[in-house]
Amino acid sequence: MSKINAKETRAITADSRRIDPLSNGFFILILEIISSLD
Repeated sequence: MSKINAKETRAITADSRRIDPLSNGFFILILEIISSLD
């Protein structure tokens, strides 16, 4: 599940950078917390 999550994270962060750098950084922080739970 971690591998799939990593691929999704890269795709999502790529889209987020176009939208808003601040929310992108916040989103990455949440994803890192979630992946650390696994």
